[in-house]
Amino acid sequence: MESGQTFGEQALESGEMIRGGTIQVKSETAVVLSLDRESFQRVVGNNLMDIINTNVLTWAIKSDDILKHLSKL
Repeated sequence: MESGQTFGEQALESGEMIRGGTIQVKSETAVVLSLDRESFQRVVGNNLMDIINTNVLTWAIKSDDILKHLSKL
C-alpha cells in the first residue's frame, strides 16, 4: 500500500465481515488510523462507491503511460 490508501472500507460499509487481504506494516514510521462503522458512515455517508470510483480512476490515469500526461480538467 502507498500513503493515503485504505483497507477495510467494504466491511465498514456493508456491516459484514469481509476479508479481502492482510496488511503487514514494514515501516517503523507508519501511522494507522481506525474508525468504527458509525464514525465511518458519518464521515463518508452514502458516497463510498463514488469515492472508490474516483480513486480507482485517478490511480489508473496516473499509472498509464499515455493518460498520465493529460492535463487536469
